[in-house]
Amino acid sequence: MKRRHVFAAPFIAVLMVLFFGAPALAQGFEDLPPTLAAVISKTGVFFDQVLSHWVTGNDLTPQGVQLVDAIAKSAVNVVHFLAQFITLF
Repeated sequence: MKRRHVFAAPFIAVLMVLFFGAPALAQGFEDLPPTLAAVISKTGVFFDQVLSHWVTGNDLTPQGVQLVDAIAKSAVNVVHFLAQFITLF
């Protein structure tokens, strides 16, 4: 996984929320649920397409295995950091 993908995915998701959602109506709260549903579904489709690069069928690709390993190592490092940080106080 390239570093630019890590930064591009959230940026594109924010752009989708800002530009592809239905217009916000300040006076009409009855239109809020359909607007939120549109934003959630478009964001879900986007993340599904991004994650499809790392998953084929029900199996991880080699890059997907590296991604999962990196996420697991990051989680372990964060937990260790927080544990050491808390013990300082």
